[in-house]
Amino acid sequence: MSTEEVIEELEALTAILEEETVEIVNDDSERPKEISIKITPLTASEQDKQYVSLTLVITLPLAYPNAAPTLGVRNPRGLEDSAVAGLLDEMNTRCDEYVGCPVLFELIEMGREFLTTRNVPVVRCIICLSNIKEEDEFMKTECLHFFHKHCLGRYITNMQDTYSEQVAEAMSQNSNVTVKEFCVTCPVCRETIGESRYNLADLLKSEPPISEQEEPKKYTISDDVKKMQRMMQRLYTKQKEKGGIIDLEAEGKKFLVVTNSGNDEEEEKFTELSPTDYQLDDQGFPCAKTSPPKSPEKSAADLSPEENHFGSEYYRGQEYYGRGRGRGGRGRGFHKHPSSENPDERTNRNAYRKNHYLNRGKSHHQQKKGKPGAL
Repeated sequence: MSTEEVIEELEALTAILEEETVEIVNDDSERPKEISIKITPLTASEQDKQYVSLTLVITLPLAYPNAAPTLGVRNPRGLEDSAVAGLLDEMNTRCDEYVGCPVLFELIEMGREFLTTRNVPVVRCIICLSNIKEEDEFMKTECLHFFHKHCLGRYITNMQDTYSEQVAEAMSQNSNVTVKEFCVTCPVCRETIGESRYNLADLLKSEPPISEQEEPKKYTISDDVKKMQRMMQRLYTKQKEKGGIIDLEAEGKKFLVVTNSGNDEEEEKFTELSPTDYQLDDQGFPCAKTSPPKSPEKSAADLSPEENHFGSEYYRGQEYYGRGRGRGGRGRGFHKHPSSENPDERTNRNAYRKNHYLNRGKSHHQQKKGKPGAL
């Protein structure tokens, strides 16, 4: 097919479609190279009911129609990716069947039928993040984005409140500041949504999305859970009887009071204890620390005959010092009290002890060498 025949096919196609829906790109030789066609469902020209759309991109090779064109899709609105991929597969198959014949109008008809059967947006409302269902009340903006009417009404109300706060803050800081006019922007692409496209009162009166109206599922207790509950109840009762359950409320009201009992005539006194003064008794309850009782000292007269080996007369004027100096128990025995010693004896004994301490570990030759006057 010559260039003139391709141009004639495109002119016929443009006459059938609206001019703003067709965009043609020519190469250097003024031959059509790429065609972009915006396709919408068949709704008797009621644009408010057109919820899905796409732009079909057709790249014409030089040998068209003897060679199949290359197809692509841009800006699919309200369609799933899997559905768009299936449409392209069917179109490519149709192009292979129509090799040698004009196929552009056939591709457009396939796209229209595809969109008409799927004229319900399979998208998610970006405001409430819930999928839009056929029973929901939703609307389409000028930028071909879909929202629940109730969600969009709340979104616009929130934008108005934020705008009022920003204006009040700006005026409080500078009364001569220029304030921009309020306008509603799309939550997705930030394009302006004209006031003619919505009525805020009607949006707020619309029903909320069905997903928000659904009642939560009622939980039913299974037999296994009931059996486990009975078992845990018996275990709880058993632990409570044995004191294994701690009542936090009762424990929080407990106070530790320690009384120091004195003579019968004295009144009981209360003592405040620090946290380190507590210890556990035999049953595991906290109580005040008490020093172990000291055993009373026994005199010679109080000793039994088995304990008193030397008689009471022996202890008079004597004092037992326990283990003496040296190894093997040497020096064990009883010694006289130091106060009964002669001062000269005490001086000689101390000098001997000092000399023994200084010369311990030395050999006889070293001790002799260290004495004064030794060679």
